[in-house]
Amino acid sequence: MGIVKFNVFDRITGDNVKEGICGFYNSTDTFKLIFNSETMYKKLPAGNYKIYVGSLSSLGITTKEIQIRNNTKVEINFFLGSILQW
Repeated sequence: MGIVKFNVFDRITGDNVKEGICGFYNSTDTFKLIFNSETMYKKLPAGNYKIYVGSLSSLGITTKEIQIRNNTKVEINFFLGSILQW
């Protein structure tokens, strides 16, 4: 199992987004997490995953495929915004 630590920020203000949803998925598994704090941790089996993050006040984003290895920790920062901010 590997650990993913992730932070979600508002792209304009830089403040932490404290409520939203996160999904880790690949061709065989899907893991969902509803977050309500500034920093989240998720233990995942080793493998390659895409990650979706979204909140009620912004559009969601999906990462390219990342690799989670056994006994490692990966830290990811997400920056969410709305279509009107582009």
